[in-house]
Amino acid sequence: MPEQIELVVDVSSHDQPGQALERAVELGRPGQKVIYARDWFLFNRSLASAAWALYEGGLVDLVQRRVPTARYTKFEYIAIKRSSGVM
Repeated sequence: MPEQIELVVDVSSHDQPGQALERAVELGRPGQKVIYARDWFLFNRSLASAAWALYEGGLVDLVQRRVPTARYTKFEYIAIKRSSGVM
């Protein structure tokens, strides 16, 4: 059986992460993970709204991954492209 390659795109440091997230989902294959933020809280409301709109549109699932650091815990906010849904 061929080895599965995990597809990950990181747009968290992009100047316009909301637009970069939408573009990455539009161009990505099903199962692709898009990291759209890294922090202990998602402060960027327009980014949160963009991610939620993609979720409500049936295009992605939204998950968080805990990333422990020396001083405190951060989260990676990740959108995973679904196999169904049309953009």
